[in-house]
Amino acid sequence: MSLVFNGKVVVKTGDVVHNDAPLPAVLRLYGINKWANENNIDLVVHVHFNDYPRKNRTVSGKYSGFVIYTPEKQYSNSRASNAVAVEVSKQLKTHYVESNMPREVVGVVENQDLIAIGSFNTLDPASILIEYGYIYESQFADADMRNEIITDMAAQTYLGIHNFFDNNSLSVVGKFNTTLLPYIWSNVVRSGVKNSESILALQTAMVSEGLYPPDSLDPHDCPLSGTYGLCTRTSLSLFQQKYNLKNTSGILNTQTLEKFNELYGS
Repeated sequence: MSLVFNGKVVVKTGDVVHNDAPLPAVLRLYGINKWANENNIDLVVHVHFNDYPRKNRTVSGKYSGFVIYTPEKQYSNSRASNAVAVEVSKQLKTHYVESNMPREVVGVVENQDLIAIGSFNTLDPASILIEYGYIYESQFADADMRNEIITDMAAQTYLGIHNFFDNNSLSVVGKFNTTLLPYIWSNVVRSGVKNSESILALQTAMVSEGLYPPDSLDPHDCPLSGTYGLCTRTSLSLFQQKYNLKNTSGILNTQTLEKFNELYGS
């Protein structure tokens, strides 16, 4: 607070409002900052999940998507933090959608108050706080799908950090730049299925094709989730048209699976 009292930092208003952390969490976070400062750590990365207040917890909130928070530009670690955050955000966006909360739509958001990124300028190294998404989003509801998605998001985060340090680095997750591919499709899955590993891989392959989410639908309604609904059918139809397959209805069939195996099976 001495920076504020001495006029070196101006308190900004209008930031996204965050809930106060409980005291044990506050102490742990400040402890991490102190340890990072004393041990000359270069980069501190925190990963959180978001939530949105609502009366009925059995229904989803109104927002979805990821966001990255960085120290506000008056803080000494802001510039480096923002540079890392931009690369991580760029990489995450290859497979995931940014938050549609009005103040988070820019993808990388500066903040003065979050302890994890050095509130009151308490952290020397670069620091970013990634909120991978909202806990009620469909891709996080099923345990198996959640594990697949979080593993891939972690890999995308690593790639983003790696790109910051070396833009010419080789991918650590294979030629498809995702842990969700390659995949061998063996069985035709019918429309309407949910939490299917096969459909999750199919959606990921269509991301690589530039077909998922389809332009005609809101990307926030079309996460990588393993659900074979309207988003998947629409993208499948585009895929079938692109490769001149016989059936272009968006219904998965043997010929379509064979094409996916040819392109993304190894």
